[in-house]
Amino acid sequence: MSQEITTERLCLRMPLMSDADDIVQAVNDIEVTRWLSQLPFPYTRKDAEDFLSRQTSGKTFMICHNSKVIGCIGTVGEFGYWLSRAHWGQGIMTEAADAVLAWHFAQSSDDLISGHALENLRSRRVLLKMGFVDVEEVDRAHQITGELRRQQIMSLNAQDWQARS
Repeated sequence: MSQEITTERLCLRMPLMSDADDIVQAVNDIEVTRWLSQLPFPYTRKDAEDFLSRQTSGKTFMICHNSKVIGCIGTVGEFGYWLSRAHWGQGIMTEAADAVLAWHFAQSSDDLISGHALENLRSRRVLLKMGFVDVEEVDRAHQITGELRRQQIMSLNAQDWQARS
């Protein structure tokens, strides 16, 4: 399935193997990776190629700005995302999240689960703007390091998505 979503500033499109270098450049930053529970650090080209080779669901989008991959967002398993540090604080993730959630709820009434490390207030703000609500706090192990981190689990249903302000 080839899917592309455009917003005022962004193109959200399916991952391509040619994205590997941009992904490594963006994710191989400890300030980005520290918030993600499934990524190793340092992050290598092989890690990016492995990630890209598994993207077959049509529910993962590369966030492109000025034709460069600056992040990733998707609804596989959980609603999740990352953004290169150079683009933090510009409303880009809010814009991307709004577009992907609109796409999701246009074709499905399935609830979404997401979450964030308790210390990750940036991510929390994005999720709250989208209408996500707190469900529970849990300890989650980082899949690579095994380190436990306290996480806030949140959910969003179609009715809350429609009703958000």
